Amino acid sequence: MNSKKFSEAMSELDDEYIDEAIHYKKKAKKPVWAKLGAIAACLALALAAVSTLAPFHGIFHGSMVVSAYAYGTDEEITAAGAVMSTGTISDSGEMTGHPLMFYLSGKDIETVRYSCKNQQINFMDWTQKRDEYGNAQNFTVIYGEDESDYYYLTIDWVPNTIIRELTDNVEATIATLPAEMREDIIVMEIAFANGKTATKAITVSLLEDGTFFASFDDYEITAEDSFVERIDSESIPRDILYEQGTDAGQSKEQTLEDIPAAEAADSSLDTAKMAAQNYYAGTVFEVVSMELRSQTEEEITFSVCVSKGGVVQEPNRTIFLQLVNGSWEVINEGY
Repeated sequence: MNSKKFSEAMSELDDEYIDEAIHYKKKAKKPVWAKLGAIAACLALALAAVSTLAPFHGIFHGSMVVSAYAYGTDEEITAAGAVMSTGTISDSGEMTGHPLMFYLSGKDIETVRYSCKNQQINFMDWTQKRDEYGNAQNFTVIYGEDESDYYYLTIDWVPNTIIRELTDNVEATIATLPAEMREDIIVMEIAFANGKTATKAITVSLLEDGTFFASFDDYEITAEDSFVERIDSESIPRDILYEQGTDAGQSKEQTLEDIPAAEAADSSLDTAKMAAQNYYAGTVFEVVSMELRSQTEEEITFSVCVSKGGVVQEPNRTIFLQLVNGSWEVINEGY
């Protein structure tokens, strides 16, 4: 290209483009400190988001997650629910196994307050560290920091009202039972070591074929849940329920035979136990253990674990005694 043509070509260019080319400067790269600042800003935003979600802090750390499992099968009881495979009831009131016996699993559970609406529940600590309650409806269990204990803290739902109705009323069947009798709920008010709380519930229903359907989910206590406001039953110290053996902390159920006759004569309660024992001596049942359920000056009720032909019968039977002319007499007995 000669100078003439070059000059002609340049004359055709717009002055704006020439000025832009003359003053062009390459954009400078961002310094490293700017990139680090951006990263720090992102982290700050992430931390702010976590802080905003503070109510869910326990969920992220697993401390507020609680699950329920069927004792014996370790089947998880979920919100979807499932038919329990651990026990049934027949139209005649005969129960096999444990319709609903469960334990909780979680982290850092401090206490759980149990409230059963219609039937009764029986807490059993297989580690033998905690007091128990017999068959009751409302009580609070101390769990503690040792999570390996939780598996051994079992709740046994005992449908005594259902069994009694089917046993005492020859015309009754599962299908004819009132709906409210066939259904029940156990509310659990859970407190954690970090101060947080949660409320869960197990609902259980008796199906017409004698099986039980149960589900476990979050629960909100309302004004209609008056059963939750009942006063807790008092715990029964283990030294009353059990007598420590001599072999490495082994224990055995305390029966009337373990109480010296002279000591029994000194106590109205023990005298009532003797009357109850004498009653069962005339039946096909043998007393395995006897737990106090209620006591007044004139009435005493025991929950009695019995065996028949060497086989422990379930659930426990109940015997009612009344003070008549200074002597305890059995006025009722059964499921």
